Amino acid sequence: MPGLAGTLGFSPAAARQVAEMAAVLAPAHDAVRGQQACTGWPLHLGWAHHAGSLAAVTPTRTGTGRMALLLAGEVVGSPPAVLDQFEHKGLQALHTLDGWFSGVLIDRVRQRAWLFNDRYGLGRVYWHAGEEGLFFASEAKALLRVQPALRELDESALAQVHSFGCVLDGRTIFRGVELLPPGSAWELHPDGSVTKGQWFDRSVWLSREPMAPRSFTEALHATLARRVPAYVRGADPAVQASLSLTGGLDGRLVMAYSACAPGELPCHTFGGPLRECADERIGREVARRCGQPHETLRVGPELWSDFATLAAEAVYRSDGQMDASAAVELQMNRRARQLAPVRLTGNYGSEVLRGAVTFKPRPLPPDSVDPRFAEAVREAGQAWHRARAAWSRQPLGFIAFCQVPWHHHARLSVEQSQLMVRSPFLDQQVVGLMFRAPLAYRQGTALSLALLARAAPGLASLPTDRGLVAAPTESWSPLRRLRARWLDFSLRAEYAWDVGMPPALARLEGLLAPLHPERLFLGHHKFYHFRLWYREQLAGVVREVLLDPMTLSRSVFRPDALRRMVTEHLGGRGNYTLELHRALAHEFIHRTLLAPGPAGPS
Repeated sequence: MPGLAGTLGFSPAAARQVAEMAAVLAPAHDAVRGQQACTGWPLHLGWAHHAGSLAAVTPTRTGTGRMALLLAGEVVGSPPAVLDQFEHKGLQALHTLDGWFSGVLIDRVRQRAWLFNDRYGLGRVYWHAGEEGLFFASEAKALLRVQPALRELDESALAQVHSFGCVLDGRTIFRGVELLPPGSAWELHPDGSVTKGQWFDRSVWLSREPMAPRSFTEALHATLARRVPAYVRGADPAVQASLSLTGGLDGRLVMAYSACAPGELPCHTFGGPLRECADERIGREVARRCGQPHETLRVGPELWSDFATLAAEAVYRSDGQMDASAAVELQMNRRARQLAPVRLTGNYGSEVLRGAVTFKPRPLPPDSVDPRFAEAVREAGQAWHRARAAWSRQPLGFIAFCQVPWHHHARLSVEQSQLMVRSPFLDQQVVGLMFRAPLAYRQGTALSLALLARAAPGLASLPTDRGLVAAPTESWSPLRRLRARWLDFSLRAEYAWDVGMPPALARLEGLLAPLHPERLFLGHHKFYHFRLWYREQLAGVVREVLLDPMTLSRSVFRPDALRRMVTEHLGGRGNYTLELHRALAHEFIHRTLLAPGPAGPS
């Protein structure tokens, strides 16, 4: 993932260390890289950004030359104009920025600097304070590159990743590496000291009172109509965006409020190898009704032939947060980059508009892992329940300030390693207004459907992949009710036949494998099916990686349990898809992030 790196300290090797940290940040060959030392005091900065991104035009300076801004991430706003405001408003100017960002603001005259990130913490800044000073970077691997002593796993944090796909409370899986809290502004001083502060106060949102229903819906409609086009255009309208469409509501909401003329907004959908899925059919029809071009990007045999390399790189790019299934995300976003440098999505719409909580503990079987790690997994589940309970009165607060920065960042980091990503559903005006939503509008699809019906009736009448349309259910015809029930059944059946297949049924299905019963159940909704792939196309990779003696010696799984899971899954006598995801990821963490020498996928 592109970003920034820096040191605050008096190490004679600071310039070299910053160069090494910046070198691991952006994998693209056309990345824009640079380095700068602040004359007269011990601040060294480096950066690597996607070519064409707003952040690539850094550092930005005010007209007087007094202030300089090094920015990382995607910003919706005008950084030069914001930078000029810093001379008058100080850090309050950060409130005018929207997006997922981090950066360093430098006052050259007063020799002061601030390290900051966005209000959610999606613009991550990893940091470590040691004898040589403060090290910080947009990716943990950059710190590991120059501080090999940090290449040690925190077992309790690792148990959380294995349990629910992220680490809670701003921690990381590496001992001694921490995260800048969301909305931070840390002042960096010429003597190497740091004053930790915040520029964003979440209580401003949390203390808001609900609006009247009619006033709220009018305000939200007007806000989306005003803000969504800003995300389509970005800060530089010359940089093309492509809208990622699925069969759900959120992508078409972005389309509905985009204010794009026909032909202005190219669209794409991810598809699978078995059949044309609902995402493809519906996404193409959404684009057609709006007069926009559409293309399906389909998973193909190259995923299977390159899987080990792609999975290792995905784990590496996510700093060990994602499991091996992210190989698909890496490949498909790499292909999306060929369409446009910006991927516009409806991500986070279901969370912000409908209150969806999308992560929860899914612990490893206690008898399959080392007893000490089993205890860490149990404690991880308790930590999740404590975090959830702490926000029981503020469910949107849990989503905005916990789920988004903790859980969603993992997948986002893989996507951002390949292209720029934007979503209007984390816009500060949209989220701030949702904290004023009447209670009846905080759950369910009624609000999203009403917005869609008002903004684009032609899209509201098109059923979603679950059969939803903007009409009262009591007015549905028998045929529509039957179709909705079938779509809901087929979605559940696909999950049950894939990741959720019970072991007993998996044994029966293994006996029927020559008849290919998966053709009846898979591919209607999802474009990837790892239970089947691990057993067939990827069986050789699974054996080679997980049955390697070195892997068996350092896996969180007991060697006998891991051998049994591999044998039974590949033989069609069990379903251990999630366990194999995690076991592969754990090994790739060791191979790409913890191995001696320069970190990186081989």
